[in-house]
Formats: sequence, structure tokens, C-alpha cells
Amino acid sequence: MRQSGKVRTTAKVATALLCCTLLSSIPVRVLLAQEATTDIELLSYPGTSLGGLTTAAAPMSLDDCRKLCVDRQGCVGFDHQTSTNQCRLFAAIGSARPDPASNAGTRNTIAGYRAPTMPPNQEGAQTSTLDVEREVDQAGAVEKTAVGAQELAASYDPMRTVTAFYSALAAADGESASAHVVPEKRGRGPFNVVSIRSFFGAMSQPLTLTGTALRSRDEVRVSYEYVTDQGRRCRGRADVTTVYTFGKTLISQIKALNGC
Repeated sequence: MRQSGKVRTTAKVATALLCCTLLSSIPVRVLLAQEATTDIELLSYPGTSLGGLTTAAAPMSLDDCRKLCVDRQGCVGFDHQTSTNQCRLFAAIGSARPDPASNAGTRNTIAGYRAPTMPPNQEGAQTSTLDVEREVDQAGAVEKTAVGAQELAASYDPMRTVTAFYSALAAADGESASAHVVPEKRGRGPFNVVSIRSFFGAMSQPLTLTGTALRSRDEVRVSYEYVTDQGRRCRGRADVTTVYTFGKTLISQIKALNGC
């Protein structure tokens, strides 16, 4: 019995020594590198708001919002509204659009959107000639980004897209109308090319767009009228929601307000 206990004690000591030996063999720089990966800077998208799967939303400063996303596992990006200090964290990003009142940051570049600026905190900044040149380059990049944001803001035009969509409906042009709709809804329900062609092509009085009004940054209210092939007259209104995705302004939702 004493000999068996002695064997177990010897085995425990040997195991402890082996663990210590293995730990001491790991390079210190590897451990430090693993710790450093928890503080990855995000890519900056000034003048941008995001669309996608949000996991949290709360009021806080821009810096706190950025730090929260950096520290939070599963956060792929954030956006922050300047006027309300509202911070949103995203688990998945589906789109981005120009928004002068919002700033965003992501771990990866956004497909189909403009290039990000450099992260706000550059490690090891020094006052050497190389660093001065780098700062000049970054300033140029920021200026180009601002110009790009203005160009994108100009290209985001809900009124033009909505007007073109209803003009296509008036002509019973299903293909052109469907092209103004987000890809995931094309060919479905009222956005089906054949449905558009058969319904609007049979009108005794074609659809006429009688009014458009921009209700918010992304929503347009339209009014229209038409007479069906059975003589039923419709004087309708609808709220049309748009998004900026794939470099285009597209319709994501239409909500009829009076049944036709």
C-alpha cells in the first residue's frame, strides 16, 4: 500500500514538471500576440449608416460605441447617430448607405460600398519623416472619402427610383419595374414580371402617377390612379421604402394605404 501511494505521488510530480516544461517552451511573443488580438482596430466609415442584423442598441458616445464593438465577441460592426448618440452593434452587415448624421466602423470592408478610411488610432505613431508622410497620405484619403461620400449621397435618390418604378408600371414594363426592386423580392408576388405585365397591361386607363412626396430619408409617399379592364377606378396612395445597396437606390417595400 505504501509503495502504491509513493508511485501515485511520483506520477503527480512528473506531470506537474511536464506541464511547467511545456508552458516555458511557448515563446513569450506568441502569448503577447494572442493578447493583442483582442484590441483590433475597426475600419472607419464616416458619414455612413449600416443595415443588417443588430444585436444591441443604446445611447453612448462614438468612442464608447467603437470600443464596445471591439471588445464584444461576435460584433462585426457598429454605427452611431450623431444627433441622438444612438449606438447600434451588428452581428451581420447587409448594406451601407451615405448618412451625414452617422458614423460607422466594421471589421471588414463592405462589399459594393466605398473604401474605408484608416483606423482612428495608429499603433506606434512617431514624429519621423515617414510618419509625417503617412499622415499626409491619410489626410488625402480622408479628403477623397469625403468627396466619395458626397458623390454617393447624390446617387442615392429615392424620388428618382420610385418615379421610374411607377413609370414602368404605367407602361406595363415588368422587367424595368422589377429592376428597381431589391434582388431578394424580384419575381415574387406583385413584383413578378409576368404579374406586372398582365395586370397593368390590361388597364382600360393606364396607371398615372399623380403625386410624389419625400416623407423621410428613405420613404416616398406616392399617389396614383388607374381604371382596370373591368371598369373599377382606383385612386390610390402608398408609402414606398428604399435602400442604398449594390451601388443603387432600390425599393425594399411598398405599403398600400387605401387598398389599391
